[in-house]
Amino acid sequence: MSVQFPGVSTVAAADTFRAFTMIVDWVSKWVSQEQETKRTIASVNAQRDVIISGIEAQRDFLLRSLDVVFDERRTAFRDLFARLDVAMSDGNDRAVADLLSAITALATKNPFSELRDHRIVIEQFRSEKVWEV
Repeated sequence: MSVQFPGVSTVAAADTFRAFTMIVDWVSKWVSQEQETKRTIASVNAQRDVIISGIEAQRDFLLRSLDVVFDERRTAFRDLFARLDVAMSDGNDRAVADLLSAITALATKNPFSELRDHRIVIEQFRSEKVWEV
């Protein structure tokens, strides 16, 4: 059997069917590749979102840690200077010397050293304890 189109030579039905089958195969492959591409993009986007969430969590943790560390240092300095004022007004030279040493030690201590071991900071965040400086 053959198909006749005006102005076109005769095309065998088998050739027409083969051509149609090739087109269907190509479209099927294209659709399959398109779906695979969409899955890959979705996977990459999901991985990106997980990584971004991790980075944001680390950023938030670091900022919170810094807030806590510097809040504690501020409180410690205020307390030490208040105690220094009392010791000076009382004329207690030994307490003045001890407090000046404590102030110097606190001032020279690297505030970031407390963040080195993040497990300690995490435990502190989870507890209701007040940090001792």
